[in-house]
Amino acid sequence: MQEVCTVLLITHDYRGECPGLGDVPLITVIVPIYQVEAYLRDCVDSILAQTHANLEVILVDDGSLDGCPQICDEYASLDRRVCVIHKANGGLSDARNAGRGPRRVDRLCGLR
Repeated sequence: MQEVCTVLLITHDYRGECPGLGDVPLITVIVPIYQVEAYLRDCVDSILAQTHANLEVILVDDGSLDGCPQICDEYASLDRRVCVIHKANGGLSDARNAGRGPRRVDRLCGLR
């Protein structure tokens, strides 16, 4: 069975650190991406449709050979909440770790 969209949610307790957001914590959604061009837009559109005010979306292109890298770059150019990491294929865990980077994390949740 092929995974359609696996995301990792991270919440940060950065309350009061973002101007205009008051006590709204930052939610980071990490989306590891590999060869899922047919499903990628639905996945990202669903995440961006969320109503949480302080949202960051990290799309990790794990060396996809299809149109995923271009789709990721398109989203990043259209929405400031989206950033893209392009890397050589290293697998799901490696892509998640690349997206997480050295961030201070309060809660971590993986979704499939």
